[in-house]
Amino acid sequence: MIYSSRNHYSFTQGEKYVEFKKNIKWLIASFLTATSFFIKFKTPSPYESHISSRLINFIFEFLEQFQGVFAGNAFIIFIITLTLFFAYSIILGGRTFFSTISFASVKGEKLLALFFSIMYTGGKAFEYNDSLSSIWSPKFNIIKALIILVGVYYLYLSFVRITFSIFENKDKIKSPSISFSFYHSHPFLFMWIFISLMWLPHLILRYPGALSEDNYDQLNQFFGFMPMRTNQPVIHTVTVGAFVNFGLKVLGSANSGLFIYCFVQALSMAAVLSYSLLFMKNWNTPKWFRLIVVFLYTATPYFTGNAAWAIKDYPHMVGFVLWGLIFVRIVVEKKFLFSFKHDGKLILLWTIGAFLMSSYRKNGLHIYLVTVMVWMIILIINLIKKHTNARLTLALLIMLIAPILISSVIEKTIISSYSAIEIKQKDAFSLPFQQTARYYHYYGDELTQEEYEAIGDILDYEWLYTDYHPECSDSVKEEFHAENTSQILRYLKVWFLMFFKRPLCYIEATWNQSYYIFMPDFDNVVYNQDVNTGLAVATDELKEYLNLHIPTSMVGFAITVCSFYRMLNTFPVIALLNNLCVYVFLMFTISLFLKRKGLSWYRLSLLPLWLSFLFIFLAPMIVDQPRYSWAIFYLMPTIVAMYMHLIETSKSSNII
Repeated sequence: MIYSSRNHYSFTQGEKYVEFKKNIKWLIASFLTATSFFIKFKTPSPYESHISSRLINFIFEFLEQFQGVFAGNAFIIFIITLTLFFAYSIILGGRTFFSTISFASVKGEKLLALFFSIMYTGGKAFEYNDSLSSIWSPKFNIIKALIILVGVYYLYLSFVRITFSIFENKDKIKSPSISFSFYHSHPFLFMWIFISLMWLPHLILRYPGALSEDNYDQLNQFFGFMPMRTNQPVIHTVTVGAFVNFGLKVLGSANSGLFIYCFVQALSMAAVLSYSLLFMKNWNTPKWFRLIVVFLYTATPYFTGNAAWAIKDYPHMVGFVLWGLIFVRIVVEKKFLFSFKHDGKLILLWTIGAFLMSSYRKNGLHIYLVTVMVWMIILIINLIKKHTNARLTLALLIMLIAPILISSVIEKTIISSYSAIEIKQKDAFSLPFQQTARYYHYYGDELTQEEYEAIGDILDYEWLYTDYHPECSDSVKEEFHAENTSQILRYLKVWFLMFFKRPLCYIEATWNQSYYIFMPDFDNVVYNQDVNTGLAVATDELKEYLNLHIPTSMVGFAITVCSFYRMLNTFPVIALLNNLCVYVFLMFTISLFLKRKGLSWYRLSLLPLWLSFLFIFLAPMIVDQPRYSWAIFYLMPTIVAMYMHLIETSKSSNII
């Protein structure tokens, strides 16, 4: 009995020791996370102590700098630490307090959390002085960087588990008992009307619409005050111009034409978003999630604030989301065979969506082509394996090719009709130009003669140094003046080889421009206020001819509603719903969860979003230009609903 008792006593003490170590671990993790919220990389040098001993002087400087980490925030850090300790003990430590809900670990979660933590830490460095050197200069900043890295790592690790747990327990979350008979009988029409009505006040308050410099450039071209050029999508130039001209010639007011255009594009987007909600209803997505999505579509400034903007990205996004929804449906249904008889509506929606996305922005065409190539490879493999009747796939082949042909024919017709000047594509070179500009800015004296000549053939050195802005490549790419393809190829060869001389320079150039993607505490929501935004580029003749203006009785409404948007975006919940990092994090986690569930095939549905994510890095900028990330915002709610649908159907079919 004594032996048994001693064994029991030893085991109990061991359990207590293990529990004690866990508590210490979560306490340290909580403290580091809480501290990381307040750390800035600005580290002033300590005052001169006149200490002769190097060791003692080092200790003195360390103490002087270390106190700045907590100065003024000690009490807040203490409160946050206690809160996080409680949360980490449950989420990461496996404790159960008020609920039986468990937070299971997910294979790959540590790597994902580490990746986001690294990106965030680097982002904080760029936020301070546009360089990763903030992490190690002064040397004390290494300690700060480690605090941020480890603290944010545990925060993201808990986020992964919380997200996974929400999906696993989605049916346990109570939904409000809201029901409308008209919604159940006509769900698409109901939501279309509801979203449109919710957006209508925003359109009216910003009458006749919000414009940008790109819009005025297009109007200058359409009405003949400047030559028509392909620097803007000519299809959008003609579309906006035709609406404004209709208002001017038929209704007697260019204002009316612009408002009708904004109203039509808003109705179109409302229809597409209603279609996404129809997907969710057909998938039996929990009501609580659908209500969140409806709130997102109708009450958050990211969606309501963009509806009145006549920018080319909006019709492009209408098409992108529509096409993306059809692509998700095809992947979910594992649909390989198509026929005009049975899939006519699906083919039509695909064609309309693909046409809009590829015509109104060139990056849409690139995303479409890459996706089509991947899909064609899958189709060919399927044909070989299953010996599918090729006649039945003719509809699919036509569906894939038709949008490109239609877009190309219309574009060429417009270019010919208006004798448009074709401008060389510059945005495609944003990434290498930005890297070259940073290299020349910091290490220009290291260029060889060959490198100097190759770069000078396509970019002006006079502006390359002064026009380099870490957050935007627009000013650099505007100096592009290559005369032939051989010059471009020579430059690309030099650009590629220069990477091996200064790889960190290239990494910093790209990361510095795009670090906002991984910053959950960075507000990158921008609203073009009204019809006067961008007016500076309009010619005097255009201003007089169109007389686009805010009616006297409505002066002040647009500026007030945009101020209201910005105020809303300071609220915690809405700020998260309008933050790109949140959607990117969901994109990564759902890809991880699908793999964990043995549903890797369905990760194909995220291909358009992954390509959009890539194009954010390739775009001229992302700060103050959130429109480049719209695809991720507008499609992620459907991807989340798709995941919940897949895990539910997988359970019922005993796949999991």
